[in-house]
Amino acid sequence: CEEKQHAIAFAHTHHAALFKSVHIMANKADQELLGMAMSHVGMSLCRADAEPFFKCMDSTNGNQKACDRQAQKLAMCIQSKQDEIVQNLGMLGSKADPSAAQRLQKCMHGGSSQCINEQLDVVKAGARVVVEEARRAVNNQ
Repeated sequence: CEEKQHAIAFAHTHHAALFKSVHIMANKADQELLGMAMSHVGMSLCRADAEPFFKCMDSTNGNQKACDRQAQKLAMCIQSKQDEIVQNLGMLGSKADPSAAQRLQKCMHGGSSQCINEQLDVVKAGARVVVEEARRAVNNQ
């Protein structure tokens, strides 16, 4: 399925722009992981903008430059859904890494609003799930 490859190409190009807020706290490897995961989740939430991008990529043999207009629209949609995407990743992460979820709960119950690292750990766990699934899908073509 070409679509998954286009999705990965898009994520590689746009992950930095998508993810300003978490970028501040995440290191380079985390940024890429989070950006990739956000792109993948975002594409399913932004199906209407993802379709034209995939079609353009198909018709141009994956030439991202030629599909920049569609890519920008998709990126804008994904940015607008950033909170929803982070929540999705957080839910996935809580299932994937219960101990990270517990640390976050403990931190929140401690009355600290500054549980950034704990939050990041849970979201990263969810991001790993998404990125692994995407890689598997590409490998199983």
